[in-house]
Amino acid sequence: MARAAYVISLHPGRVEGIGIDGADVQANTAVVHTAMTNGEGPAQLERALEGFFRAAHWEPRPAVLVLNTEDVRFRKIDFPFSNAKKIRQALAFELEHVLLEPLEAMVYDFRIIPHEDGSAEALVYLVPREDVERILAVCAQHRINPWRITFSAQALSQGLEDTAPAGFLVYVGEDEIFVADVAGRELHAVKSIPLTQPQDAPPGGATPDAAAPEAGADASHAPAAGLQPTQLQQASEEINRFIRTHGLGRSAAAVTLKGRLAPWFRWQPDAGAFTLQAPPNGRSPHPAEGLTGVLAELQANPRTLLASRGINFSRRRGAWLAQLKEVRGPAIALAALLVLTLALGTFNFVVSLRGDRALARRLNTQVATIVRQYAPRAASPDAGLREMQANARQLQQKKTLTEEFSTYHYNVLTLLRNLSAIYKEFPQLSLESLKYEKDRITLAGATDSYQAAETLKNRLENMPQFTGRTITVSNQRSGQTITYRINVER
Repeated sequence: MARAAYVISLHPGRVEGIGIDGADVQANTAVVHTAMTNGEGPAQLERALEGFFRAAHWEPRPAVLVLNTEDVRFRKIDFPFSNAKKIRQALAFELEHVLLEPLEAMVYDFRIIPHEDGSAEALVYLVPREDVERILAVCAQHRINPWRITFSAQALSQGLEDTAPAGFLVYVGEDEIFVADVAGRELHAVKSIPLTQPQDAPPGGATPDAAAPEAGADASHAPAAGLQPTQLQQASEEINRFIRTHGLGRSAAAVTLKGRLAPWFRWQPDAGAFTLQAPPNGRSPHPAEGLTGVLAELQANPRTLLASRGINFSRRRGAWLAQLKEVRGPAIALAALLVLTLALGTFNFVVSLRGDRALARRLNTQVATIVRQYAPRAASPDAGLREMQANARQLQQKKTLTEEFSTYHYNVLTLLRNLSAIYKEFPQLSLESLKYEKDRITLAGATDSYQAAETLKNRLENMPQFTGRTITVSNQRSGQTITYRINVER
């Protein structure tokens, strides 16, 4: 049966998917199990997804792909303003200074958390670009359109009530474990707890007698193969530490617990923490057959995930480029190229049609119609394309100038903010002049000791925007006062 959309959960050892057709939700139990191998996570995930599509035999449809939260990196960056446009322009500059790898190697999305004082935080979600490209390539081969790539913590938070108070979302499953600080279905902080194998675990994944479930408990509720109660205990400690750090308090109503291993965890309102327990006899965590991961929770209301804005690691431009590799037929190819070039603002392309002159004439007519919409006064389609190209170049120049000015303006504000903190910390230093020139920044002032001027130089060297810059200090004593001058080469 044809399905309107798919939701697919990706894990290196297991891929699960559900199809949505109208009001029906149909689980696809064609899952793929693979053994984890250190150092080949992306390749492992690629093979698992490839095997899943071969077994599922799904027709071409849009899909939401849900990554493990453990596969996503999180960064929080503070800004002295809350304007979304300014944050968007300055975010790449800030990420360059906090990431160990080049920003070009990552794809990211973010949400802005405004504060009452006019400042804001940006919670940034990052995924290696190579991982996303592998996923897009496999989907393109099977004609699945991944119009959004999100992750499990974000997906589960979308299913919470809009009126739910600020609290914590805890997911404990066989695929992953994480805890998130959520307010109004929006994430404020996320922590993933890796499912590592303890060093003292017995061979074959057997459960130690000391941590065995209570007598009479259903054996089907034992932890997943390879997971030990000691691991669950460590996970509960990490979750409790996260809850204490973010200061929720002791409200039992503010904790939402999900996942196949949820019966092993008990929330203690008085202590404000989780403890482990043996699951009650006869209680089935999830009646859904074949779904063991996060989709067992999303299956109840996947339309919330499909309708929400969510997170999108696959930018539209990148998705188009990936899909173009699989386009068949000159008509579809030319239409896709035309739409792509109009969106990118460039119109230098050559398409060669051989053999089908009637098709070429129809395509030329379609191109001329589209060009007339954007350049109605052009004498010909070629002239219209040239006019559109000139307009695109002008817009690009204006955009570049605006971004350069915004970056320069933001750099000045950041420098002033950091300098204010330094001079507030060292009252014996005074600042009499600050020159922000094209090739250097010069600070001049007075102090009562050479050590204070040297301390200021050291603090400047530790500022992220001055990493690798040459900083020189010159001092001159006049009585009890030392006049200093610090140059920072740009």
